[in-house]
Amino acid sequence: RKDYKNVEQLGDFGGQRVAVVAGSVRSALLRQQVPGVHLYQVENAGDGIKALSEGRVDAFFDDLPVIQTQIDQMLTSQLRVALLYFQPEAGAQRIGVRNDAPLLRSILDKAILAITPDEHRAIRDRWLRLAAGAAIQHDLGLTDDERQWLSSHPVIRVGCDPDWAPIEWQEKNGEWRGISVDYLTRLHQLLGVNFEIEHAENWQQVQELAKAGHIDMFACLTETVERRQNWRFSPVYASFPIAIFTRSEIGYLHDLSALETGSQVAVVNGYVEEALLRRDYPGLSLVAARSTREGLAMVRRGQVRAYVGGLLTTAYSLQVDGDLSVHVAGETPYIYHQSLAVRQDWPVLHGILLKAMKAIPVDEREAIWRRWVSVNYQRGTDWSLIWKIAAVAFFLLAIFLYWNRRLSAEIRHRTKAETQLIAYRDRLEDLVVARTADLEAALARQRRLAAAIGQTSEGVILASPDGRIDCVNKAFTHITGIESAQAVGQHLKIFGLPWSTDITTTGSWNGQVTGKRPDGSSFILQVVVTAVNDSTGNLVDLLTMVRDITSTRLIEERLAQSQKLEAVGTLAGGIAHDFNNILAAIMGATELSERSIDQPERRQRHLNTVITACERARTLVRQMLTFARGAGGDVQPLELAPIISEALTLLRSSLPANIAITDHLQQGIRIMGDATRIHQVIMNLGTNAGLAMPTGGTIAVALKTIAIDADCAAVHQGMRLGPAAQLTFTDSGIGMSPEVQARIFEPFFTT
Repeated sequence: RKDYKNVEQLGDFGGQRVAVVAGSVRSALLRQQVPGVHLYQVENAGDGIKALSEGRVDAFFDDLPVIQTQIDQMLTSQLRVALLYFQPEAGAQRIGVRNDAPLLRSILDKAILAITPDEHRAIRDRWLRLAAGAAIQHDLGLTDDERQWLSSHPVIRVGCDPDWAPIEWQEKNGEWRGISVDYLTRLHQLLGVNFEIEHAENWQQVQELAKAGHIDMFACLTETVERRQNWRFSPVYASFPIAIFTRSEIGYLHDLSALETGSQVAVVNGYVEEALLRRDYPGLSLVAARSTREGLAMVRRGQVRAYVGGLLTTAYSLQVDGDLSVHVAGETPYIYHQSLAVRQDWPVLHGILLKAMKAIPVDEREAIWRRWVSVNYQRGTDWSLIWKIAAVAFFLLAIFLYWNRRLSAEIRHRTKAETQLIAYRDRLEDLVVARTADLEAALARQRRLAAAIGQTSEGVILASPDGRIDCVNKAFTHITGIESAQAVGQHLKIFGLPWSTDITTTGSWNGQVTGKRPDGSSFILQVVVTAVNDSTGNLVDLLTMVRDITSTRLIEERLAQSQKLEAVGTLAGGIAHDFNNILAAIMGATELSERSIDQPERRQRHLNTVITACERARTLVRQMLTFARGAGGDVQPLELAPIISEALTLLRSSLPANIAITDHLQQGIRIMGDATRIHQVIMNLGTNAGLAMPTGGTIAVALKTIAIDADCAAVHQGMRLGPAAQLTFTDSGIGMSPEVQARIFEPFFTT
C-alpha cells in the first residue's frame, strides 16, 4: 500500500505478512532470503492484490506485469510497487519450444532479435510503468562459499589514483569522487562489504602500496600482460582513447609518427601509455611526470614538446583549470580499457565481482558515465573569464565531435559484427543439428560395439589405471570360471593377471599367465594388456584381452616332442659331422705325439689336445641324451674369451695348414650360457668354413661388447635393451647359396 514504509531490499519484510501464489518459486525464495517472514498462500494474483487492498497482508510478491495488470483491472490507486527484485530463476521469462521443433526455435530467435530497442522500450512502458521510482535489488546468485567469503572479509582495501578526474580523484576535503567510485558505491550496495580506499599522494605511491601487499583490488586499471601476473581483471566497463597534447601554437600532428626522433614527450610515471611508448616508439625521449597536471605544466613551460595521456582525463583537467594554452594535437593507436582488478590469490572475490558487475543494468552504467563526462562547473561572477569559458566550450565541442566520429566507426563495426554473429549462429544451429545426428550414429555404433564385446569368444576386462577391475564380459567368466560379481572391484593381480607401472608407461604388455579355476582345473591364458588414453593423452583405462590356450599349449608340446623324435634321424648325420671334427683333432694330435717321442714336452702338449677332444666328445654325447630326454642344458655364468680360445685351439688342429685363424677377443666379457654348446657352435662354424676353402684361406673371429638400442631390439626378437656380447665369425670361402641360407637355423641341418 502507498502508506507502507519505504523498503530497500527483501530483508526489510522480515516479520511481515507477504502474500504469494501457492506453488510458485517465490515461496522458497522468501523463506531463504527473509528470516521470520509470514507467508500467506493465495490461489492467484487477483486474490493476492485483494488481500493486500483489504489489509490482510503487508505485501504481495509476484511478477511485475501480473501485478500491474491486476491493479489496472481493479482500478485502485492505493497500491504501489515498492521493490523490484531481479532473480534469474524467478524472473527470467522465455519462449518454450518443443525439442523436436528446432526450426521453429530458430525462427523465433530471429524474430526476437529483429525487435528494435524502441519497440522493447514501448512494450516495457506499457506493461511495466509502475516500476518507476521503485527500489531495485539484484540477486547475484552467490554460492554459500562466496557468501561465507564475504562474511569473513568485510573490508576490501582499494587502490585509486588521487588525481585522475573524472575517472577517480580525491577532493581537498578527503572525499573520493568519479566514475570508479560510483561503481564501488554500487558494489557496496550489492555485496554489503566496505571498500576502503587507501591513502596515497599520487599514482606512484599507489603502485608502491600494491607491491607491498596493502591493496586488495583496483577500482580502475587497464589490463596488460605484465599486470595479469599479479591481478585478475573484470570485463571492461569504461573506455576512452589516448591522445597527443601540445601547445596551442603547434599545428595538428595527426599521430605519434609526426614527432621527431629524440622529441621529449611527457607521460605519467606508471600509466599504461608509458610502457606502450617505450615498446613501440623507442626513438622518443620520455619524461616522467607524477600526474596529468604536472605533465600539462611541462608542456605549457616548453620543457617537453608534447604530453600523451587519456583524452577524457586530460581534457577534463584542462576544462577545470580553464587552460587554453594546450590543445589536442593528434591521435594515438591506444585506448584505455578500464576494468576492476583483484589480486591473483583472491579468485573468489574476482568471481563475486563479475556477478555483481553483471547485475548493474546498462542504463545505470550509462547514467554513471553521463554524470561525470557531462559535468559542468559553475564559476563566480568573474566576467573576465567568459571568453575563456566560451573557448573551453568550443574545445569540448571539438572533443565531442572527435569522440562522436570514433563512436560512429565503433557502431558501424558493431553492426557488422552483429550481422556476422547472426550468420554464425545460423551456421552453428546447422552444425548442432548435424552434430546431433553424428552423435546418435556414434551412440548406435557404441551399442553395437558393446554387444560385440559381450558376445566375443575372447575374455575382455576393463580396469582402472590402478588395476581395479571395472567390468568383464561373459567370455571371461566362461574361460576362468570367475563370475562378474566376484571380479568387479578386485585387483588384476588377484587372478594372476599382469599389472605394473611398466604397463602404464610402455602402453602395452603381451604374454602368458597360468591359473586355476574355482573347481581346481588349470588354465593357460594368452594375455594382451593395452593402455587406453583420452584425447589429451591421459591414461583412463587398462583394456585386457584373454584367450584360453590350454589345449593349444598341450598340442604344441606334443608336436615339439614329435619334432624332436623326427630330428633324431637328422641328428645322426649332424653328430657324425661333429665326431669327425673331434676324431680329426684326436688323430692329428696322436700322429704328432708319435713323431715327438724324443720330445717329452711337445708330446705331452699333443696328448693334452687328445684328452681335451675326448672330453668334448663325451660332452657331445651328453648333449644328445639331453635333447632326446627333453631336458635343458647347463646354463651358468661364464667368461667367453677363454672358451672361444680353447675352441679355436682345437679347431686349428683339425684344419689344413693352408687355412689361417686370426682372433681379436675382448677379455672380461661374462654371460649366462652353456660352455659346451658355445664350443660346439664354434667348431661347427670353423669346420664348415674350412670345407668352404679347399684351396686355403683365412678365418677371422672377433668378440666385443655392443649396446642394443630400440631399433636393434625391434628387428631381433628376444633382444633386451642394454649391453650385449657380439661374436663375429667370418671366412674367405665361397659362401652359401640362398637355399642353404634359408635352412641354416634348422635343428641339426648339415650340408
